[in-house]
Amino acid sequence: RLVDVSGLPEALFDDQEAAPVEPVLLARLEAAPPGAVVPVDFGQRRVASAAARRILSRPLRRIVSGELADRYLVLMALGSAWYNVQVMLRDEGLTVVERPVDGSPPRLMGRVDPAVDETYRYLARERTATAADLQREFGQTPAAVGNRLTRLVELGLARRYAREPVPGGGRKYLYAAVV
Repeated sequence: RLVDVSGLPEALFDDQEAAPVEPVLLARLEAAPPGAVVPVDFGQRRVASAAARRILSRPLRRIVSGELADRYLVLMALGSAWYNVQVMLRDEGLTVVERPVDGSPPRLMGRVDPAVDETYRYLARERTATAADLQREFGQTPAAVGNRLTRLVELGLARRYAREPVPGGGRKYLYAAVV
């Protein structure tokens, strides 16, 4: 289910104004089944960095720590709040997926490593991929591609959702970007 801020003022300037959203968001993430994407709709509100920190910092940290593993956040309808949310995420060392209002493809916000961004954009474009697919695309070693995929999963930006046996032994995983 969508988490929106429609009951709040048109502008959220400090953490006290944003305080009612954080427990709702955490409750939705905790109740969500594994693999769920919880969209956060900012409804085109003006949101200061302090308010964005109150709403997003703890949930994103719990996702990255593994406490809310296999649950994902996607930000929507940021509008004029985009810059302040971006600054807060970058300052806090956090990364999240944004669905732009203009209908363009999802993108990463916050502190974004170039390799993570490149891998995310590939997964978002292809819908699903294996490590072998990424090896062909980027011309990297299996270890380097594995590191890219592991990092995306740890950050809550992609999910490993299927495992298939490989002829001759072993297994391969299918990955998908959080969109």
